[in-house]
Amino acid sequence: MARAYPRVAFALFATVALLPIAYLLGLSFTDRDASFTLTNYGVYSSAMLWRLLWRSGLLAGGAALLAVAIGVPLGILVGRTNLWLKPLLAALLAVPLLLPPYMMTICWFYLLTPASWINQSLLASLGIGAINFHALDGFPGAIFSLTLSYYPIVALLTWLGVRAPDPAYEEAGRLEVGPWRALVYLTLPAAAPYILTGAVFVFFFALVNYAVPYQFSIGGIFVSEIHSQYQAHHNNPQAAALTLPFLLGAGALLWAERRTLGRYRMAVRRETVSAPPQLPLGAAQAGALALALLATGLSALGPLGVLVWMAWPLDQLGPAIQACRPELTNTLLLGTLAAVVTLALAAGVAAGARRGGREGRLMDFASILPLAFPPMALGIGLILVWNRSGFFRWRSEAVGALSDVVYASFAIMVFTLVARSFPFAMRPLFYGLGALDPALDEAARLEGAGPARRFFRITLPLAWRAFALAGFLAFLFAVGEYDAMHLVQQPGHPVLAPRIIGAFHNFRHDLVANNALVLLAAVVLPILIYLLLPRRENRRSPT
Repeated sequence: MARAYPRVAFALFATVALLPIAYLLGLSFTDRDASFTLTNYGVYSSAMLWRLLWRSGLLAGGAALLAVAIGVPLGILVGRTNLWLKPLLAALLAVPLLLPPYMMTICWFYLLTPASWINQSLLASLGIGAINFHALDGFPGAIFSLTLSYYPIVALLTWLGVRAPDPAYEEAGRLEVGPWRALVYLTLPAAAPYILTGAVFVFFFALVNYAVPYQFSIGGIFVSEIHSQYQAHHNNPQAAALTLPFLLGAGALLWAERRTLGRYRMAVRRETVSAPPQLPLGAAQAGALALALLATGLSALGPLGVLVWMAWPLDQLGPAIQACRPELTNTLLLGTLAAVVTLALAAGVAAGARRGGREGRLMDFASILPLAFPPMALGIGLILVWNRSGFFRWRSEAVGALSDVVYASFAIMVFTLVARSFPFAMRPLFYGLGALDPALDEAARLEGAGPARRFFRITLPLAWRAFALAGFLAFLFAVGEYDAMHLVQQPGHPVLAPRIIGAFHNFRHDLVANNALVLLAAVVLPILIYLLLPRRENRRSPT
């Protein structure tokens, strides 16, 4: 890969994703006449604002704690024990990540209607009264929905964490204290950075989420105040000042997470020769399986089943596809285009970050920053950056023409999706490229191979799984994005997510179920194509 490409890719990424954040930060120090002022930060003297921040922290903290409580045991069961049906449970763990959180809320709304099977059959047979979804309105429902959406992050990272340390250390401990005590006292402390990382991600995802609290009628949270200042009061500098806690909190927590993982990588092996030993469940096998099926059923089988049930007998699926064809076409087109652009930029930034040094560390940290920034605030920043005819009081025809190209077209929507999905594509490429031997690229360069040839003949064939995962994640988060897209969506370019939420609030449940199935099919289709691709078998010649 050309040495200049990482810098070019980072510059383009910064223009798309970091410039709106930087602009909002600068705007917070100006008044409506573009003069320097600190008065916008006087909003932090308001006791009401601190209550909103406290409520947002409780919401995100509750989701993170519950995600750890569910995800850690499930990650251990799937990753290290002889649990029955492990392949099925491992597959079901990934399903909630395919469903946007707002869709999880919609599914549980239908699951807990008075006429639903859960209330009429399951809870009645258990002697439990019917549960109305509206009884969960507010914080309990939002924490419940966010936990079911995000706990697989903790489970999957725990799965990796309990398999990462050298099995020799645990084997030695098993001789002294037994397998389960060795897991608790040796393996889990070593896996703590993975668990902490998962909890941090869940906390930030819940903190910046706008759609789920909106669905549960929670107006008094910090993100909603940003939306209110921008859209209701038209006070852009005030809205910009409210983004500061997210920047400070993201910087502090992500720095701590990087330091923790850095120490951990120095303490554990780079590559394990043998797989870690399985832990026997014995008499607890049936109970552990029941708990695992309950967790995956609540977050995967239940939501998928209710969508099919609401749309059954699927006779309206064809008309629903026809009715939402413009939204579906735009969603798939924008998602694909955003995934391609994100993959191209993330590959360059990941390569630059792998080189280390001050520049590499800057690229690594900056690539994560949009992850901890509220999507809605990112959308506001993109609108303010690109919807203009000049800078401050200076007007320019060139700036106005550029605004017409970006803001008055679907390009602003692509920019939004690239900025939102970039961190998710960056991490697989960062670790995938790090696993390659630099000597291979260097040898090819000495033989006269150019950057393009080295990439397509060496890098891509060896790291294609990382590129495939990065592209899929970028596409996944692009087609499901709502918080920012409902702000930047341009006339003539409707997308599917706002249509689904709009139908939900207008009680068009038939449209919701069919449109949600269409969106889910668009996400699952790339997985099916990958699974159906022929595999190349490695054949060894007889000796």
